[in-house]
Amino acid sequence: MSEWISVKEQNPEPKTMVLVSHKTFGVQIGFINDNYVRPSRNRWIVYVREFEEDAGNHVPKTGKYEHIDISHWMPLPKLPEE
Repeated sequence: MSEWISVKEQNPEPKTMVLVSHKTFGVQIGFINDNYVRPSRNRWIVYVREFEEDAGNHVPKTGKYEHIDISHWMPLPKLPEE
């Protein structure tokens, strides 16, 4: 697996899915929507999987968040060959 890359050093290609690190949401999957501003201020789209309480059960819900401050990213791992 690759090392985490700071968005201050380098960004992935726009619209390439990567793992992202966010202080509130933790590790999630996301991509840069536009790559037109300085590296640490790009527009990220992040798909966040959360759990909410529903009658005592944890129910997964997924949200799509835009413009999230991402600090680091890394390429997705390669798929198994099997």
